[in-house]
Amino acid sequence: MSKQRDFEKLFWLAGTWKGRAYGGDLLEIYTPATGHIILGATKIDIDTKTVYSEMVRIEDKGDELHFILVLGEMDYTFTALEVTESSFRCENRSLRFPREVHYQLMGDRLRIRLTGVDQNDAAKETEVEIYRVKG
Repeated sequence: MSKQRDFEKLFWLAGTWKGRAYGGDLLEIYTPATGHIILGATKIDIDTKTVYSEMVRIEDKGDELHFILVLGEMDYTFTALEVTESSFRCENRSLRFPREVHYQLMGDRLRIRLTGVDQNDAAKETEVEIYRVKG
């Protein structure tokens, strides 16, 4: 399967997604693909204060598909392991947490699972579900 075809399978991600997670309101927004890039932004608000934010780039690199988290001035590149019409899974083995990111589309909901290990090398996992905002 070509990586371009894998990239096209992610076009469902475009739009606005919301939900409750990590003690606050989670918002994720993804642009439609432009060329070989999908851009995204994530933030978590508690009350009226933004307590976390990140930028995301999903890039078709030809031979690989990358999911890149941008936190401040640091980029963390995850390489796609599996891409289907309704999910993708990627990893960065150099990180402890998250080491693997998995997005699963379920109708108008999106399940996001982060896995890895904590400082004691014990398995660590978080999972949230958000929903697509209509209109």
